[in-house]
Amino acid sequence: MPVLKLPDHRLGLLPINGCDNPDRTLDLVLVHGLGGDAFTTWMADPEQPETFWPNWLATDRPRLGIWTLGYAADASGWKAESMALADRGSQVLDQLASDGLGERPLVFVTHSLGGIVAKQVLRHAGSYGVARWRRIAEQIRGIAFIATPHSGANLASFAQFASAVFRTNEQVKELAAHDPRLRELHGWFRAFYSEQDLICRTWCERREVRPNIPLLGVKLTKGLLVVDATSAEPSLPGEVAVPLDEDHISICKPGSRDAQLYKSLVRWVDECVVAGASRDADSVPSTSVSDSKQSGSQDSEDNTISAEAVDEPDASAAPHRLALARWREKLAFLLEQEALAADPSQRFQLKRQIEDCRTKLRELGDSQ
Repeated sequence: MPVLKLPDHRLGLLPINGCDNPDRTLDLVLVHGLGGDAFTTWMADPEQPETFWPNWLATDRPRLGIWTLGYAADASGWKAESMALADRGSQVLDQLASDGLGERPLVFVTHSLGGIVAKQVLRHAGSYGVARWRRIAEQIRGIAFIATPHSGANLASFAQFASAVFRTNEQVKELAAHDPRLRELHGWFRAFYSEQDLICRTWCERREVRPNIPLLGVKLTKGLLVVDATSAEPSLPGEVAVPLDEDHISICKPGSRDAQLYKSLVRWVDECVVAGASRDADSVPSTSVSDSKQSGSQDSEDNTISAEAVDEPDASAAPHRLALARWREKLAFLLEQEALAADPSQRFQLKRQIEDCRTKLRELGDSQ
């Protein structure tokens, strides 16, 4: 059931909806950032549970498993603690694996520092040689970055914001402008993105945070654009940061299903579901047309198949039919996206993917 009342306990990996459904198509994990928590980060009004937009997603896409991750990122917690990003990545990764994440396709929706935490999680998953962690790296289909300060450029404003809210600690030191560890982490992620053929979305704020931040109980000396377009730009092939008319706090809190962020997230989720189905289809052995014809011809010559056997359904053909259905579904989705795309580079990428789909369907003997 969707969340109707906010729990007092907000740390750890917390189920929202569909997490026990064995037929769910995708697991989605929300990862908040500095000053946030597992619930209020994703609410337009922290006093109104109905504004918790993951509940809308649970209704609109009921075959998702939706989780929210809570970790010590509130003001009091981070002033008291000093866990470095590398350690935080391992800690979160173990939580995900312990709850069975990695058994099916997986995506992250992240805000602010949460995007960096997600990248650190994936790096540890892929490089530490731990089998139960490796599955998470293999199953990841995409990440949604909402106002995430990536690496290299213009992180000074984010570090200033973090220092004002959380004072100086280990995490804030890692967020200083041009921090080499963040640059190196994002360089790794760019390669991982291409290798895994991930689907990512990125949004950045266009408004300054007000000097007085009620949600955080903090006063800044002036308004601050926390993560500007340069910091938010992921520099990933085929992806750009989309500016929204929000500030760093409000950008992850869509007010309705008609909000641009929510509508874009829903479409991104659909793309990731199709990508997950396509990868599953790739793993299904295909039966070529020539093999079928040869087998049929040999059977006819040898007179080894009875009329009754011909009429019986062939159970071995089920995986082949499933693969066909999934690739047809992906093709239909890509054709729809091509019709909507206005950017020439995006249309070019879509045309390549469409041709790849059609090639795969021909290999599977699709007659349509």
